Amino acid sequence: MAKYPVRLSTMQDVREHYYNVKPIRGTTIRPIGCRGRKWEEIRKVDDNTFILGLDEGYHRNASTPYIEWREDAKGHTEVTIMNGVGQGAHCSVYTFHDYFLPLGMDLAIRNGRQFIRTSSSDMAGTGGDYLPKGNSYEDRKPLVYSREAPHKPWKLKSDEYSYNLPRKVVDKERKAKYKEGIKAFVEWAWVMKPIIGDEYQTSQRYDRWKLTGMNLHARSDCRADFMALLTDPTCEERLDILCEFICQVNENAPWRPTNARFDPIADPKKFRSKLNSFINKYGEFVSTVN
Repeated sequence: MAKYPVRLSTMQDVREHYYNVKPIRGTTIRPIGCRGRKWEEIRKVDDNTFILGLDEGYHRNASTPYIEWREDAKGHTEVTIMNGVGQGAHCSVYTFHDYFLPLGMDLAIRNGRQFIRTSSSDMAGTGGDYLPKGNSYEDRKPLVYSREAPHKPWKLKSDEYSYNLPRKVVDKERKAKYKEGIKAFVEWAWVMKPIIGDEYQTSQRYDRWKLTGMNLHARSDCRADFMALLTDPTCEERLDILCEFICQVNENAPWRPTNARFDPIADPKKFRSKLNSFINKYGEFVSTVN
């Protein structure tokens, strides 16, 4: 059941490919490529419209179109490219595009988003045309391409879609309520760090599950618990928090030979910066916005 690319170039190629593929016995299904992958189907809508789609079965009774070839009365060819639905990963759709996009188009994925690359987009230096996912199968946002002749590059005919990269934002207003407590903890942690030394790995007070569990388990009081422990100068669990922080920093530090002494937070500025990020994470002060 080997999969191989079928990169059609013209409407004539599409028609010839459709008629050259025999339907699977007892059905009207014509696989685009390998006959063992009958869910990758080419269908004829009319003499001038053909669809390449996926039979995803669990939500539709017919193949979901992802590539549509259309020829108008003047003989001009248009190709419509569509993405999946929802914001999850659609690996089967990405693979489908990798193997069956028209010759002269390629799929590129950057920062979790999909782009259609053509020689026109490469010359423009855009890195490709953004292909967004739809909210439903009736509300997908396709890209439509056309070209003047088979030897000419594909050009985007439909509107472009804009996008913003997700970014992390700190809730400074809520964090300001803990300003003095955080400042005191950072100063205390800097003093305690050389005293702890390598004992952060073996200390009986080190309890990783308890610390990470505050943030990962579904508890409504997890954020309040963490900040209450961190800002209480009489709380013994502050030492556990510091040990967990040092452990995470060392685990994420660049590799060094085992006999080399390397402290990634020896510099006070780096120490404060990484500890601030640690507090933002476990205090849940950070949110992601698009």
